[in-house]
Amino acid sequence: MTKKLTLIVFVCVGVPLGITTIRSLIPPDAPPLAAAFVYYATPLAMMLALLMAVLMAARFFADRPE
Repeated sequence: MTKKLTLIVFVCVGVPLGITTIRSLIPPDAPPLAAAFVYYATPLAMMLALLMAVLMAARFFADRPE
């Protein structure tokens, strides 16, 4: 139970933090198309990356004996 809770907390904290961090790196004078791409693509990329991390962690913990 603790492992699942840890993964859930990691995703709930990591996704918004990562999205906010990457969006804050967009310079004010960036071209509108590039800024829009970064602004809207960041959540998708961050969620996919964290999903892969969670799946790898779940597989890692499933293979280990307690």
